[in-house]
Amino acid sequence: FADWDLIQKIKESSPVPIIGNGDILTAEQAIRRLKESGCDAVMIGRGALRDPFIFRDIARLEGRELISANWTYWPMIERHIQLLRQSFPDFYVGIQLRKFLTWYSAGIEGASQFRKHLYEQENTESGTQRVIELGRAFFDRPGVEKQSSFLKDPFLQGGHG
Repeated sequence: FADWDLIQKIKESSPVPIIGNGDILTAEQAIRRLKESGCDAVMIGRGALRDPFIFRDIARLEGRELISANWTYWPMIERHIQLLRQSFPDFYVGIQLRKFLTWYSAGIEGASQFRKHLYEQENTESGTQRVIELGRAFFDRPGVEKQSSFLKDPFLQGGHG
């Protein structure tokens, strides 16, 4: 776990900008850590894997709006797929997409069954296409929403996967 007391002490004694990092899983935690520590910024890693809208929510809490403020899961995931396809062959896109869709789905009703179906797909072009179809069906439906209490639970404490 991150030692935010130590981060605050370092910030108080440092003439250079300090960026705090660790255990920020919600927008509220990010704002609180920034204020309490006095850091110049905070870094967010796992929190963005579990909640890709964390940056939008931080901006809203600070009274700002981001360009993507109205994005929902599926348009964000479509953009993610575009970026993956620019850099990787199709079979690898499917592997990466399964991993991210698994993270994004955590805390959404029906996620367990969705993840089961994702990992039944082969690492082929048609398997990647099926992963995309499954993702669209799961995320591009009315009322898709994470349980906010879920976001506060520990996540990938042993490292990233």
